[in-house]
Amino acid sequence: MSELRARDISFGYAGAPALFEGLNLVVRGGERVALRAPSGFGKSTLCQILAGYLEPDAGEVTLDGEPVRARPGKPNPVQLVWQHPEQALDPYVRIRKSIGEAAPVPGELLDGLGVRDEWLDRFPHELSGGELQRCCLARTLSVAPRFIIADEISTMLDAVTQVQIWEFLLEYCKGRDVGLVLVTHSDALLERLATRTLDLA
Repeated sequence: MSELRARDISFGYAGAPALFEGLNLVVRGGERVALRAPSGFGKSTLCQILAGYLEPDAGEVTLDGEPVRARPGKPNPVQLVWQHPEQALDPYVRIRKSIGEAAPVPGELLDGLGVRDEWLDRFPHELSGGELQRCCLARTLSVAPRFIIADEISTMLDAVTQVQIWEFLLEYCKGRDVGLVLVTHSDALLERLATRTLDLA
């Protein structure tokens, strides 16, 4: 079983107090682990560290013993889904090209996430937040990740879209033994989604 491990992680932005020091966590394939902490703790920063977008000041993040790194042009087995999908897509590139950059997106993913064909030839600003998030998830899942880091991915979405996205993502993870790390301020979502909650504070 795959294992995502953060060992003795410390991090702080220049000129500011450390967000965390000596932090440890382990997530195994098939687990759905919620990160709980007060606002300002650095949950989004930790998500970026877990996915290899930020280097910790100390410690390391490994996947099955190998360092996790975000590698340009090469799919990362630990994928981060951002809270604001409009910031995750190039505003000057059509959706079809953006979501297919890392790997071709299977039709069943597009269908399962409710991505319509006509969206693919549009630019990001021509879609709603919910439509963009569906497209971003299709891109994320197209590379067959072993772990998904979901940072408040449904906060800005309407209730119907939230349900559809989470139902699809849960089934995807269950069917492939994919580990999920999630951040949400919704206690109802946390209770429904997480198999385990890690209190970081």
